[in-house]
Amino acid sequence: MNSTKKILEHYKNILMIQFIEQILDWDSEVNLPSGGYAYRAEQAAWLAGVVHEKLTNRDFTDSIMSFIPTDNNLLNNEIAHIKRIVELEQKIPQKLREEQARLSAKAGGIWEDAKKSGDDSQFIRVLEQIIQLEREYCDCKGFNETPYDALLDDYDENLCYSFVENLFDTLVPQLQELIHNAKEDSGELYFFADKTTQEKICRIIIKELGLDPNRSRLDVSTHPFTATLGLGDVRITTNYNENNFTSSMFSTLHEGGHAIYELETQSIFGDSPCASIVSLAQHESQSRFFENIVGRSKAFCEYIFPQLQAVVLPENIKSETFTQCVNSISYTPIRVDSDELYYNLHIALRTKLEYSLISGKLQVKDLNEAWNHEFELLFNKTPQNKKEGYLQDVHWSSGLFGYFPTYTIGNLIAAQIAEKLNDDTDIFSKTFDKNSIPAIKNWLRENFYIHGNSLCTEELAKKVTGKVLSSQPLISDLKKRYCR
Repeated sequence: MNSTKKILEHYKNILMIQFIEQILDWDSEVNLPSGGYAYRAEQAAWLAGVVHEKLTNRDFTDSIMSFIPTDNNLLNNEIAHIKRIVELEQKIPQKLREEQARLSAKAGGIWEDAKKSGDDSQFIRVLEQIIQLEREYCDCKGFNETPYDALLDDYDENLCYSFVENLFDTLVPQLQELIHNAKEDSGELYFFADKTTQEKICRIIIKELGLDPNRSRLDVSTHPFTATLGLGDVRITTNYNENNFTSSMFSTLHEGGHAIYELETQSIFGDSPCASIVSLAQHESQSRFFENIVGRSKAFCEYIFPQLQAVVLPENIKSETFTQCVNSISYTPIRVDSDELYYNLHIALRTKLEYSLISGKLQVKDLNEAWNHEFELLFNKTPQNKKEGYLQDVHWSSGLFGYFPTYTIGNLIAAQIAEKLNDDTDIFSKTFDKNSIPAIKNWLRENFYIHGNSLCTEELAKKVTGKVLSSQPLISDLKKRYCR
């Protein structure tokens, strides 16, 4: 067996273990009884240690470092992907990896309890520990300007806080101006719909997205998410609000976009390292694309309307009303339920607080007060409680610091891709039918998914659209759909 084949075989064994880690994570969110979190934390820590040992194996790392690029671009990209992971892992002590995994697995249950009860005393203590570990990780990994840069780079290669800060400094005032001129939600879609009815709607959405039931499934969790548990096994979750059926509907569109990306890249690359999409901005571009660009488009709303009317919509609500309602603003303190204009304000808030926490400018004990203060500056309102405030998202309990900005960057990519897609196909100007989403997916497969993880975010945006990444397509799209 040549050295290259040994590298790939060894890495596939690592990938197997990481899929097992994902199975445990999925189970923790969907099925795990509260009494199981403590031992689940030990399982997670043990697996993290095994992965670290395999990634830092001397023979493996020597083979990686001595690899000479070939004429095979796929192979070169595979080894480059593995090499970046190995070089990072060599900087991180195994004990730190184990403790990060142990604490984040344990914190999930503590966060759920705090969110339900409003008593965050235990969660504050565990969050302090998580942030301390994140700081240690940043010191081990290294950074240029701020420790937070090390975390941003984990979720999108070369992303740094100075770029993100400038992005929000530009974007937030534009969004606030759009909000001032936006159409207000009439509230006609806020009526009781039980969980059984909403599940029927989510199943309709999954079918329309073309998610293969033999390679995917839908479940319920406190916070919606997508998990890839292996080849041919991508799972999504949603959450039901019985007074707002559109919440679970658009959540399913969002997570369905993630699942499409995973399943399509698997179809192209199999278990090649190139199928592991590590850029969360690229991933969020696909979830936000299907949630908002497709899901809120006039063409899709008119197409899906008869199916919704048969299941949930009252007879007095017309297709035009439905389209207007899902393209109008309605303030909510909850990020996942936010309309597109308010959404990025939520991300700006979390990004600023993350930066302050990781840099040591903000202590966890002061987080709730800081959240409310920054929230009022952005929204001119204050959350009613911690459940509506800093406890609403699962990310921090999972140690996912640096993730949030990728949602906004994903929004930029989604709008820019939509502009190019419509230029090429005129798809959103036509009447939708059963072939429309397959046509969209086919275009994405040929222009976006085919690159796997071989390009960083800005390179991929330029490759797909022919233009540098810009906020202008997003602002133009929002203005057209939301403003008076």
